Amino acid sequence: MKRIILVPAFLLLFPFIPVAQNIDAALQTLATKHPTEKIYIQYDKGYYVAGETCWFKAYLYSNGQPSDLSYNFYLQLTDSKGQIIMTQKYPVKGATVSGSIDLPDSLEQGNYFVRAMTPGMLNADQDFLYSKALFIFNPSSKKTTAPPAANSTPLSIRFFPESGNLVEEGLSVVAFKANDVYGRPVEINGIVTVDDTITAASFRSLHDGIGKFQFRPKNGKKYTAAITFNGQTNFYPLPEAQPSGINLRVENEKGGKAFTISRSRKDKEAYARVRILAQMNNRIVFDNEVAFDNFYLVKGHLVTDSMPSGILHFTVFSNDGMPLAERISFVDNREYKTKGNVSIVKQGTGRREENIIDVSFQEAVQRSFSVSVTDISVSISGDNDDIISSLLLTSDLRGVIHNPSWYFHQPADSASQALDNLMLTHGWSRFSWKKILAGEFPAKKITDQYLISTSGIIKDSKSKSPVSGGQLSIFLETEDSVNQNFDIPVDETGKFVIDSLLARGKLTIYYAYKNAKGDEKPVDIYMYQIAADSAVQNLQVKSNFGKEKADYNMAIFNGVEIDKKEVPQKSKLDQTKELSPVILKPKEYKRPIDEVNEKYTSGVFTSMGRTNFDNINQPENDRTLSVYDFARRSVKQISEQNGEFVNIRNFDLFKAPTMADDFNNQKSKDSSKIAKGGGPYGDDSKIAYTKGNHFIVAIYLNESPAFVGILKTIPMDQVALIKFYEPGFIGSGAAEAPGGVLAVYTKKIIIPEGRLEKLDNISYKGYSLTKEFYSPDYATAGSNDPPADYRSTLYWNPELYTSSQLNTVQLKFFNNDFSKRLKIVIEGFDASGKLIHQEKIIGE
Repeated sequence: MKRIILVPAFLLLFPFIPVAQNIDAALQTLATKHPTEKIYIQYDKGYYVAGETCWFKAYLYSNGQPSDLSYNFYLQLTDSKGQIIMTQKYPVKGATVSGSIDLPDSLEQGNYFVRAMTPGMLNADQDFLYSKALFIFNPSSKKTTAPPAANSTPLSIRFFPESGNLVEEGLSVVAFKANDVYGRPVEINGIVTVDDTITAASFRSLHDGIGKFQFRPKNGKKYTAAITFNGQTNFYPLPEAQPSGINLRVENEKGGKAFTISRSRKDKEAYARVRILAQMNNRIVFDNEVAFDNFYLVKGHLVTDSMPSGILHFTVFSNDGMPLAERISFVDNREYKTKGNVSIVKQGTGRREENIIDVSFQEAVQRSFSVSVTDISVSISGDNDDIISSLLLTSDLRGVIHNPSWYFHQPADSASQALDNLMLTHGWSRFSWKKILAGEFPAKKITDQYLISTSGIIKDSKSKSPVSGGQLSIFLETEDSVNQNFDIPVDETGKFVIDSLLARGKLTIYYAYKNAKGDEKPVDIYMYQIAADSAVQNLQVKSNFGKEKADYNMAIFNGVEIDKKEVPQKSKLDQTKELSPVILKPKEYKRPIDEVNEKYTSGVFTSMGRTNFDNINQPENDRTLSVYDFARRSVKQISEQNGEFVNIRNFDLFKAPTMADDFNNQKSKDSSKIAKGGGPYGDDSKIAYTKGNHFIVAIYLNESPAFVGILKTIPMDQVALIKFYEPGFIGSGAAEAPGGVLAVYTKKIIIPEGRLEKLDNISYKGYSLTKEFYSPDYATAGSNDPPADYRSTLYWNPELYTSSQLNTVQLKFFNNDFSKRLKIVIEGFDASGKLIHQEKIIGE
């Protein structure tokens, strides 16, 4: 036996042959031009009843970090056949999206699917789109028969040779997975016989019906597994052994992986020299050429204790670059977890009693997380796939995995072998070596634009021919009451572009057109459909869409009986409408700036900033000065660095040296790209919110997120008010504005009475509205308390943050009329990519 130690690729001294260059180039293309983006969604509870609202928060993840790849997010609810019931669209904010789904009360009881994607994900295989089976009850539906118990249904078993094929005479490992017909795991044991006579191996499942055994197969022999189940012995054929080839074995060892490459005696010269490569996240982490010399077996070791956790993909290549054997293994160093603590400050499991909970973290860093508190009965989940197991495991593997979170919440030693067995039974799914080595990469047909970026053409109302040049004035009336107005240039072909629009709900676009001479003319405008919107709506669904997940989910939930009190009822809880915040102020003399502030601001933005500029009553002398230049001159707390505003008095004491190194190696980026995401995990999450050691200042234009570049286009004579808030301003969260907030308000255009109705208008669909979660305050509700409170979700908050100054948040909610045991689930991530999953049960 020949023994080698595999070394990092960057330490290799031998020259790379063209084949190695092709492999490296193919992976480099995948990593840089086709980066992987993953989605995980936390829901407020495990199942729903038709007519309820489903609240969710989505987390976007790429290469072990909060993703900076997308501006827009799509979510669909489909039936079990893939027919679309509804489609929603949201802006990505700090690599996260929060929203709600109103489930129609007409939905039949059964399985539905939540499918989610970003525009970039539409360019890849739809197998990589986020998909989750969601069971929805409807008491008025015809009752379905619950599936029988797992031990009374037919057995389904599959066998998986470790490196793809059984090779003659080599010591081969074969994994197996046993399920019932609904996909539920079944524990089994049995034997392998040769030609139905001699026993070659015996086996027993280790965890959830999965296990492995090893033996030395021979070509031409018939191998059969005999398994006794439900008192009956059944026989299952194993794959036939190949007369020649390469066999790859990988085993866990302390601090790393031990691998063994063996070649067949037949055609041994064809396998005299091979190449073994290990890659993670489409980046080569180890690469070596192996010469067998006179040996038939080579053994080596990989040190993995300093690697990031995730799937490590081994491949053995021939001299001509053809993959001969593959094996995936999991590196689990557990560095991905963020340690948190849930403290019950006040427990109230009696009727409508108050609960107060503190959520704290050891590390004072920027993080975004969501919290749900539910009655214990609705915490059942069909697959128990949490943010850790989803982003690190199931998003890269095919098929349904039973209870994947189990592998990450057990002691590492006890879960290690079971996790390695799982790698053998669920193959790698992200790419095909054959395709990428042939240069067959996904075509980039769909691109993502910042916020809503749409376009159209203007035609003369009479001649129906396109206009040439001029200006389009638009007044935008939105469903969420955030109205906007702006002027847009029209090109010589009549086309115009509306860029970076943040508007929600149904939009009414009032418009007026002036030609190049300044004359107003009647026109019609025609909006083009956004390419990504069209692609999502026309996404083809495979014929076997979700069948495996649906069968599994049906088996989990069909036997569950819901209580009548869980059925949505028309009560005061449903009828309550939350009013806008009311700010009570004592009667006092109002300064002119107070009146301007009341006129232009709303919500939390009504509070005065650390520095305030009233450009109505004390206008800037140089009216042509841009807001950008004015802010650089007049706001003493900020400075400009590399095209961004940063807080010169605030710097990050917790910034790791590697982040500074990353920043120093980055080229300056377009300011519109830096604005991507609008939150702490936007563009290049390691560095985008710091320049050097200074935090970037968030920009808000008329209380909507904006980027610095747009301030250069706004002259001061169009500005009414400018306010600067110090870091920690609640309007955007401490994590989203670590350097503070610069809020700019442009003057409102007053349209004469009756003028708006006379303008031509069209309807347009903006981002989906998010329903606000209602949580009653029984300490102050008084006589208006609802007569019955049957809420199964007691608390839901997707907008929770910590920062380098704040590592604890306090939650307050009231119990319903019936719950005695409550389940708290906390999920999220921090700016470095560490994941949060915390659960706690309170009550009897």
